[in-house]
Amino acid sequence: MRNVGYLNCVALGIAAFVCLPGCGEEEPEVLEPDVIPAPDFPEGQGQLAAGSVRYAPGPYGISKGSIVANYQFSGYGDFTMKSDELQVIQLADFYNPTGGIVCKADADCQKVSPDQVCVKRAGLATMVCREPCSVDADCKAAAFPKVCYTEESDGEKACREVFPSDTPYAGKAGKIKPTALLIDISASWCVPCQNEAKDVLPGKYADYNPRGGEFLMQLAQGPSGDPATKKNLSAWTSAYKVNYVSTIDPGSQLEALFMGGFFPTNIIINTRTMEITRVIAGAPDTAAWS
Repeated sequence: MRNVGYLNCVALGIAAFVCLPGCGEEEPEVLEPDVIPAPDFPEGQGQLAAGSVRYAPGPYGISKGSIVANYQFSGYGDFTMKSDELQVIQLADFYNPTGGIVCKADADCQKVSPDQVCVKRAGLATMVCREPCSVDADCKAAAFPKVCYTEESDGEKACREVFPSDTPYAGKAGKIKPTALLIDISASWCVPCQNEAKDVLPGKYADYNPRGGEFLMQLAQGPSGDPATKKNLSAWTSAYKVNYVSTIDPGSQLEALFMGGFFPTNIIINTRTMEITRVIAGAPDTAAWS
């Protein structure tokens, strides 16, 4: 049940939410990869077999600068196609090692993919990992679908991973995978969360999604403070017309591991490496996405 001592003291300001005094929480426990809890799944669904998906190598952790484990949730990849059965949503779906990891030598890149090399970008100081190409056919032999993409930063061509044709995410098939993932953790009873869902996130998503940002909404608690249900998720996505991935977390993994009772909590992940870059009580400001 909801603990009033956990109530988030976040107010909606002109630019973003600001956390007020009284929001302190003790430091979360760091878990080893082999003891990270898994959520319950709807009847007839379960965890994917170990090793069946590609994901960033560990070790994994839960604090800023750590690699987040491949958590799996239940939810809707396409909120317009809600059905009686929730689907498995996992962080591996957004992993994008072709997004341009910063490097110093080819060896840095080949830890991720043997097809990538470390290249210097025209007019830019940093070097990044890329798989050079001229046309899509140069990328077709890959185990994961890719296209030959003209990089916006320097106009050079490189293979970039795309969502597969059978992706459960609406309108994503064949589109370039994101380079950043925002996980927004909310609760049905939380008024700042409601304001964020109504007034902040729609505009942020419209701005950042075309630029490589993806959102995943995690409804942690229902109106009474108990773990959110499918019914709660359906009501929330309908009320706020959520047009990005929406989930529930029966095991309360993210609520317990990241910001505890703070709602909303926003977590930004670099999908090139699955590194946690920011954990924010309230809506991220522009600087958080730079």
